[in-house]
Amino acid sequence: MKKLLFGVFCAFLAVCMLSIAGCRTRVASAPGPEPTVTLTATATMYLTPTITPTSAPISLTYDFEGGLNGWVRGGGTGFTAIADAPASSVPGGAVISGNYCLSATCSFLVATTDGEVVVNPVPSDLSSVSHITAHVYVPADMPAGYSVQVFVLTGTGYAFAGQNDASPTLGAWNTVTLNTSGIANMNNVDAIAVQILSNSGPAWSGTIYVDDVTVN
Repeated sequence: MKKLLFGVFCAFLAVCMLSIAGCRTRVASAPGPEPTVTLTATATMYLTPTITPTSAPISLTYDFEGGLNGWVRGGGTGFTAIADAPASSVPGGAVISGNYCLSATCSFLVATTDGEVVVNPVPSDLSSVSHITAHVYVPADMPAGYSVQVFVLTGTGYAFAGQNDASPTLGAWNTVTLNTSGIANMNNVDAIAVQILSNSGPAWSGTIYVDDVTVN
């Protein structure tokens, strides 16, 4: 009898264990809601700036330290020769800067009206320039009636614009400045020139000196 009861108990226990295992299987395999994945996107935007090109201001200095810097005699017959001259050749032995300057040998006859030295500037677009200045040494024996002038020729028609010093100081360096602000066609400058004019003076021979012609 005891054996029979023990067998029934074991069978009952086995059935219960199978039922529990089935429930676990159903719970494990029961469908559930899909997990929700949230993606957060971040981005950094880089903007490329717009660059507007600008013209750099022009600044030129002809100091004649390494030669004549491209300057030549112009069409006037008052200058017979030009050279790169040491400071020692200038009366008083001084130049505006450095150790050299341009010298121009002058031979003005009664009918001679002018002599000039000229350079073709590079670049020729000087529209950002407001002044052209030249330093000119006028010898002490230059007669009355002579003047010093700085001028430019611009455009296809070589239009003239200049600044004249009718009463230069003799035996000294003179500064002559041309204001270019109101001059047309400064974007096409053909020539910059330094000139000695014989307005009403007598014949004269001598040497004048030019140093530090600045364009800015």
